[in-house]
Amino acid sequence: MLSGFGAEYTGDAPFYEVWYGKVDVAEDVALWFRYTTLDGVIREASTWAVVFDGEEAFGDRTFWEIDELAPRNTVVIPEGCDRDRFLGAEQVFHTDEAHLDERNAIGRAGDIEWDFQWQDSGRRCQYIPDALQGLSAVKSSYDSTFLDVRVSGTLQYDGRARTFESVPAMVGHIRGTKISGHHWAWAHCNHFDGDDDAVFEGLSVSLEALGMQTPPLSAFIVYVDGRRYWFRTPLSIVRAQTDFDRDHWHFEVESGGVHLEGEATAPSNVALVEYDDTDGSNLWCYNSKLADLEFRLRDPEHGIDRTLTATGTSAFEYVTRERPDRTPLI
Repeated sequence: MLSGFGAEYTGDAPFYEVWYGKVDVAEDVALWFRYTTLDGVIREASTWAVVFDGEEAFGDRTFWEIDELAPRNTVVIPEGCDRDRFLGAEQVFHTDEAHLDERNAIGRAGDIEWDFQWQDSGRRCQYIPDALQGLSAVKSSYDSTFLDVRVSGTLQYDGRARTFESVPAMVGHIRGTKISGHHWAWAHCNHFDGDDDAVFEGLSVSLEALGMQTPPLSAFIVYVDGRRYWFRTPLSIVRAQTDFDRDHWHFEVESGGVHLEGEATAPSNVALVEYDDTDGSNLWCYNSKLADLEFRLRDPEHGIDRTLTATGTSAFEYVTRERPDRTPLI
């Protein structure tokens, strides 16, 4: 099993586990999907999806009992599927109607259905440094296990059917005893204007500790011109300048003489999604997968000064524990 992707839920509560991803299905069309196990005040397994199609957003979820899940980190061939596609791929979430493994995703959330497989570029990252794992405020971990993949498959929603081939996508994995953050911003893009190889992902989170909120802690990973830049040292995590809300996120950080500055901007089409934590509390995610992103990276040592722009092809999420003034889509 690929490190950072395997299921860690052993049946002990409280625990939650999420695999989620984004697929750039077509121009101005993107899919957000989520496979979840939740064992706390609420106990359930579920799949979630939102399809962003221009100014429209379609979202839903489907539930199962946790006991309906097949034993995880094992090879399971979905019924009626080509064995060769799944042989050797250990699954982390499997029911009669949903399947996720190291290279395939099949599922439905209400009337939204998907079936695709991906080619891995080998790019991945673990966000929480080992030096911070022992902090009492850090109750969960996040790995961008498939930071940059190319996906082929099908998507059905609202009576529409789409087939796509080798489009940009990502898959991440979150797990822990409780959601650590009080509020945070996250963005990902591997679909920049005029650059098919660049990748950006960033996370800025205010943790809950001793009844208080920490200042935002921020980490970033960037691939530009064949180089990987990892802004994740303990010093850069606390020194990064960041300002975010539901509509935008401005960030600036320096590490090892390399400077990164940029901004993510949400579109008008933002889906509001409600999450349950293991203790029964809620969080609300302002979820956009057709956002804009621009950043400038300067690396004087290697003569790199690049500005990259993504127009309507970036993921951008703002998550908060403050109750919203509108009804969630999911």
